[in-house]
Amino acid sequence: MKRMLIAGLLACPLCATAVEQFPPSATELRMLPPFCADRLEKGSGGKNVASAARLGKANYLHIHHYCFAVNFVNRARRAHDQKDRIYNLGLAKSNYNYVIKATEPRFWMRPQIYVELGRVHLQLKEAGDAVRLFNDAIRFNPAYEPAYHALIDVQRQSGRAKDGLEVATAGLQRIPDSQSLKKAYLELGGKEPFPEPVAKAAPEPPAASSAPEPDHADKTATAAVAPTAEGTAASDPPPPGDSAPVPTSGCRYCPPEEVQRKWRESFGGAEE
Repeated sequence: MKRMLIAGLLACPLCATAVEQFPPSATELRMLPPFCADRLEKGSGGKNVASAARLGKANYLHIHHYCFAVNFVNRARRAHDQKDRIYNLGLAKSNYNYVIKATEPRFWMRPQIYVELGRVHLQLKEAGDAVRLFNDAIRFNPAYEPAYHALIDVQRQSGRAKDGLEVATAGLQRIPDSQSLKKAYLELGGKEPFPEPVAKAAPEPPAASSAPEPDHADKTATAAVAPTAEGTAASDPPPPGDSAPVPTSGCRYCPPEEVQRKWRESFGGAEE
């Protein structure tokens, strides 16, 4: 009977994944950001937990789903079977979407979450959703560099160097000292001098409400700095008070510089 059970699991990788424990194992937990251990081992209250203070109480309550999502991406990367890989990517997508819906609309980790979820969509051959999420990240924080690189990669893989150059140009206008964006700009046909940086607008204080955003899947896909995966430019009106399309408009939704600094210092290693 034992031999028959083992043989059945080996013959059905999807079934094998289904019986694997849902939360990260102790070994997997060590590969995740430190706040994951805090949330999964110390509970949801967050009393006297430094990471809970950094994330905000309302966000800390739900952040374990982000940890689950990253862990499922890691499991998908290790998978030897395509069905097993797709199964784990599907679980990652569900957990990323949960975090987007449940956390505060101005949660400063959102650009990172958007980009990571966008990369999951790319692995699932859902390029249109990926492009929309990368642009969501830029609209939230036009200085979030990984979102520009993610869009550039999509355009390069699609053979649209001109569109990739537009993305690199927009990125350099916001992050003029980025050596990697300068390299991409030149590789895609840009010429020196590099684009002039745009003036930084003062960040707007986060909204007081902690109500979650509408379901991310219901939002219209946009391409603020690049065409969609199908090659047609999508338009999205800027938020009230903005005078130009993002990212060349004022940084209406950027978190304060101090928050961005803490983000880079504490959570930069969580990105892929």
